[in-house]
Amino acid sequence: MFRTRSMSTRLVLAISATTFGASLLFGAFSMVEQQEAAQAALDQQLELQYKSVVAALDTRGGRRAPSAPSSPGCRRSRRPSRTTIAPRSALFSCRASPR
Repeated sequence: MFRTRSMSTRLVLAISATTFGASLLFGAFSMVEQQEAAQAALDQQLELQYKSVVAALDTRGGRRAPSAPSSPGCRRSRRPSRTTIAPRSALFSCRASPR
């Protein structure tokens, strides 16, 4: 590298390098935060749309649709993933109870 004798030149180069490094760090941090915020907003909108669709499917003509019977053989399965909308019948798995 080249040698500089002037103290002011060294000081300007040090300040410039520090500013450049800080700008790179701040830029990388802000990009990561922006992506996380956008993903959170999209997840929230997807959940709201899912709840809206489920509510629309639950109510038919102002009446509540009948739900699955509460018997010992029925259990509610795991909630479907956010990317798919499963029909209401797929949320329950019922077995005939032994008599």
